[in-house]
Amino acid sequence: MKHIAKLFAVAGALALLSACTTTQSQLEGKPFTRVDPKLYPVIVSKVDGKSYLQQPVMVDPGKRVVTVTARPERYGTQSVDRTFTVDVGPCEIIRLGARRESPLMDDFEPVVVEREPKAGCTAKKG
Repeated sequence: MKHIAKLFAVAGALALLSACTTTQSQLEGKPFTRVDPKLYPVIVSKVDGKSYLQQPVMVDPGKRVVTVTARPERYGTQSVDRTFTVDVGPCEIIRLGARRESPLMDDFEPVVVEREPKAGCTAKKG
């Protein structure tokens, strides 16, 4: 039993160590409070053509082609996808949203709502 406990302790330490040395950032679509009535939440559905179901999406730094899906605001309409480019830096949390001119419109413009440093993440110098 002690052997298993030591194994888990080592695995946990390695996981923490690797988390500290990553430069990955995360993209999320559940951004914020509704301070701006024209901003709506989105789902990050694709990054660089790869589909994602789990949110938030972890990505490496660089220019990323991101597809977001906004839920319809009216019953009976379908979700709308928009694709745009996001310049992702190391160790960031990037909150995305949909800017709609009216809650009655399905069309939207994808926007970066907020960027903040990711806690516990230190960008590698190199």
